[in-house]
Amino acid sequence: MALYNQIINLSYSNYPNDFENSFTNIMKSKHITKELKKYLDDKAKRKEYWVKGYLKDYFCCGLCTTSRLESKHSVLKQYLNSGKRLTELFQVMQQLEEKEVNKMKNEIQSKQKRERTKIGNSDLVIYFKDKYSEYVIERIKDNSIDSINYKVTEVDQNQWYFFVFKNLNF
Repeated sequence: MALYNQIINLSYSNYPNDFENSFTNIMKSKHITKELKKYLDDKAKRKEYWVKGYLKDYFCCGLCTTSRLESKHSVLKQYLNSGKRLTELFQVMQQLEEKEVNKMKNEIQSKQKRERTKIGNSDLVIYFKDKYSEYVIERIKDNSIDSINYKVTEVDQNQWYFFVFKNLNF
């Protein structure tokens, strides 16, 4: 029964280390078949999509569990009946969308604020704080944040020279 509960609770692991420890214990168990071990191993390869501890690192519109989605469904059910007009449903959908967008904007702003605070305490900014104006310090913070949050994209080998020279400022 303990092994069963451990398997069932894999998706609710709050941290990657918790998942890895539980998964290792399950795979070492002699009470499960090779087929089940293979199935679990295949599922573990895509753990970023279903384990709570890994979902936290990815953008998922604030929905990491179904309970939030279920609450939205219950709100929508109030308006999904034959007595309501389609325009009323549309207005409710717009309100829900606005709430989600505002929530996401607030999350992004708080993340940016944390990043600016973190960069503001870096050695680079502290070193230049006495030597340059506040405007220059803010631009250093912006450039530091941009350099940390870069996006890697694949470039055709024949075109990468052009890409490098295009982005260099001589």
